[in-house]
Amino acid sequence: MTTIASQFKKARQQAQLTINDVYLKTKISPDTLLTLEDDAMILKANPLYIKSFLKKYALYLGLDDKAILEQYSNALCQASPNCAQNVNAGTARPRARAGTGRIQTRLVFSRLLYIVFIIFAAMFIFKTAGFVKASFARFKSTRQLKLAVKRQAPPPAKASLPVSSRQPEAAALKENVISIPKNEKLCLVIKLNDDVWAEVKRDGEIVFKGILKNGTLKQWQADDHFELWTGNAFAMELTLNGHDMGSLGRGVKKGIIIDRSGIRG
Repeated sequence: MTTIASQFKKARQQAQLTINDVYLKTKISPDTLLTLEDDAMILKANPLYIKSFLKKYALYLGLDDKAILEQYSNALCQASPNCAQNVNAGTARPRARAGTGRIQTRLVFSRLLYIVFIIFAAMFIFKTAGFVKASFARFKSTRQLKLAVKRQAPPPAKASLPVSSRQPEAAALKENVISIPKNEKLCLVIKLNDDVWAEVKRDGEIVFKGILKNGTLKQWQADDHFELWTGNAFAMELTLNGHDMGSLGRGVKKGIIIDRSGIRG
C-alpha cells in the first residue's frame, strides 16, 4: 500500500508545485510540509498536531482526506498498538520524538510574526489616513478664506477720482475723531449692506471671524479698543457709542484700530 508521505509527494510533483508554492497557498510552514512528506517524521509528530495538517494538505492536493486520516491512524497504531484507543479518543499524546518541539516552536513563532505585521500595517494605514484628512481640511479652510476675501474685494476703478471727489472722504475721516470717557465701555455696532468676510478682535481677543451676512446688525463691547479686518470695508457701516463713524473706505482693510478717540488706520 502506498504510504501517506509518498502520496503527498507524488501529488505535489504531478502538480508541478514546490514546497514554497504550497506554503504560500496553505500557510503550512515548509518544515511541517517536509514532515508530511516523510513517513518516519509523520509517526514521530504529535497526532493532535499533525492530523489537522494531514487533512489540509490532502484537500489542497485533491486527495481523499478521510482515507489519509484513516491510513494515518492505522499506521500509528501499528507502530504503537497501545496508543490506538488514545488516538481515537484524542486524550493521550504519543511519546515526544526528536524534532516535534522544534516544528511547533517555528509554527508558533511564524504566527506571532504574522500577527505583529498585521498590527503594524493597521497602525500605519490609520496614521496615514489621519494625516491626509488633516491636510485636506487645512487646504479646504485656506481656500475658502481666500475665496471669501476675493469675492468681497471691489472691482478696480476705471479711472482715478478727481481731487474734489476725494475731499468728502477725507472730511469724513476727520469727523471720526471723537473722545469717549475712560469710565465708559466701548460699544461697536456694525451694519452690513452686503455679505462680507471680517475678523473682529476685542481688547486683543478674537470675538468673530467669518462671513457677516447682508442686512444683519452686529454689536460688541470692549474695555479698551477693537481691531477690525475686512475683505470689503465699503459694505460695513460703523457706530461707536452712538457716534456714526460711517464706513472704513473701500477694499480690504487690515488691523484697523477703533478706540476712544475714534478710528485709527
